[in-house]
Parts: sequence; C-alpha cells; structure tokens
Amino acid sequence: MKNERVVIIGAGIIGCLSAVEAKKKGFDVVVIDQSKIGSGSSWAAGGILFPLMPWEYPEKIYELCKPANKYYNILSKKLLQETGIDSEFHKSGINIVNPTNTKEISTWCEQNNIEIQHRTINRIPSLYLKNIFQIRPPYLMKALAEYMNINNINFIKNKKIVNFKIQKYEIQGCISSEGETFQGEKFIITAGAWTYNILNDYKEKVFPVRGQMIQYPNTSPKIKNIIYKDGFYLIPRKDGVLIAGSTLEKVGFNSDENKGNIAQLKKKAESIIPELKNIEIENSWHGFRPGTSDNLPIIEKEKKYKNLYLNIGHHRYGITMAPYSAQCIANLISS
Repeated sequence: MKNERVVIIGAGIIGCLSAVEAKKKGFDVVVIDQSKIGSGSSWAAGGILFPLMPWEYPEKIYELCKPANKYYNILSKKLLQETGIDSEFHKSGINIVNPTNTKEISTWCEQNNIEIQHRTINRIPSLYLKNIFQIRPPYLMKALAEYMNINNINFIKNKKIVNFKIQKYEIQGCISSEGETFQGEKFIITAGAWTYNILNDYKEKVFPVRGQMIQYPNTSPKIKNIIYKDGFYLIPRKDGVLIAGSTLEKVGFNSDENKGNIAQLKKKAESIIPELKNIEIENSWHGFRPGTSDNLPIIEKEKKYKNLYLNIGHHRYGITMAPYSAQCIANLISS
C-alpha cells in the first residue's frame, strides 16, 4: 500500500479530504482538477455544518453529517497551525423562524441530544438549536490547498479528465482532454456535478443544481446566530459579513446571473431583518451542487472496474458530509 498511487479526480472539499485521508493510510496521492482547488461548488457553499432540515430527510443524511463538527474542530486547528489560515470553524447556533412543525423538530432534537430553546426574532416565534457549527468554505479551501502542498499531496490543476486507459477491467491511467495519461493503482472520482464528463452512465444520476448566494458587508446588523426560514438562511461571519442564500435551480451549467433570483434573496433577507433594506449587497455568486434523486451521495467501489471508486452526489451537504465520506472512501481503497 505504501507505494501505491491513488489518483483523485476532482479537487473540491470531497476530493481534498479524500486525499488527506488516503495520505493518512500511507498512499501516494495525486489530485487532478479541471480548474483549481475548490473552484466548483465547494468555495460557494454556505458552510453550515448541519443538514437543513434533518427531520425532513432520510435518517442516513444526518448520520453522514454527524462527524463533521468533531472532524473540523481538529482539522481547523491543524490548518491554522500549519498554514496560518483560520477557516473560522465555530459554534453559532441556528434560529428556525416561525416553524410550522415545532413538535416534530422538538421530538427530533430530543432524540438526537440537541439543546433547543424557544425565542423570538422581531416578535416572530423561533426555535433556537444551540450546538450548531459553521465553517467558512473559501478560507477552508485556501487552507487545505496550502496544507496539501506542505504534506506532499500532489495537485495538478487545469487538466480535464475525460477517459481512462483500461486493461481487463482495470484502469491503468486517466486521460486528459489534451491526451495526457496519469497513471496510478487506484482511482477515485470526486468530480461532483461534472462526473458525467468521465462516466457518461452517471449523467442522470448526478446532476448540477445551481445555487445563488448574496453577501452583505460588515456594516450589516450584528447577528450572532444563523437564521433559517422556509428554505432560506442568513449566515453571520466572524468579521460581520452576512451571507444569504440559496436558490435551488435545475438549469444545467448555466452561469448567467439571474437578477430576479438575487432580488428574491434580498427580499427574503429583508423580511427577516428589516434593517437590511438600507444596506446594499456587496457581492453575489453561484455554485453547481451535485444533486441526486434521493439527496444521498454515492460512496462506493464502481462495479465495472476493479480499481475505480466513487465519492460523488453530496448535493447541498458536501462540506458537512465530506469528513464521513472521505474516511469511508479511504477505508474502501485500503480493504
């Protein structure tokens, strides 16, 4: 195992943490991406380390998310120590504004040992879940890029992998759009919504879901906790910046900014925090989540090939599910 090379295709949070965990197992690791580290959906994510909302999903989703807090607590300290970059992992709690299913939420929280309080926001009733954490994805991905370099995890950018060199159902190498071949003993696809570029069979199984976000400057009203209402959230950062999102759009890889959706996000933010009407949005962006029909990721050995593994389809919860799925895939390639 020590001399075996693992080639990971896709350098989002799933690919990067898969690389970190594979390195811990003693593999020689190389990560390849069509762009740069975290440039897909990872950098655009909100970074709430909690599924919105777990009582509405299969139990498996929360199980996949549970290890995130402990993992990022340890990792963020290590990243800060080795790179000097603070990924801003911290507890901020979440207020669920005017929920219609208070009993269901309370029962779920009791079963999962999550402290809950009754509060109001601008005289509107809310439920406050205390032990909810967040991390700042752009800072996290920047820190991971430095950390991987320091720890001899090779990264090859701007190489779009489109095919494999195969012999007797075993992959010998992956081939870029420019005809270059990258050899290895084991291969992991962590390309998210772009998986179909490599495996056409997955075009309908993992598909892009665009999410648009907006950002208010640090002059925004001082908000301490994440606020959630009807599928919309506000995330306060440590420096006072306020993030609002997100849309769920099945528009393929259409990158055209939708001003109507941005206006809707602003309207929703103002309905919760009226003071935001007097503050201009300072930034907006979007990412393409890797959606699946059942909202569950695909973490498994690919059936057609002896040495190909999949870690894809994490939809809205890539940041949160990454620790579990990275450890899972590292165990798979080691077995």
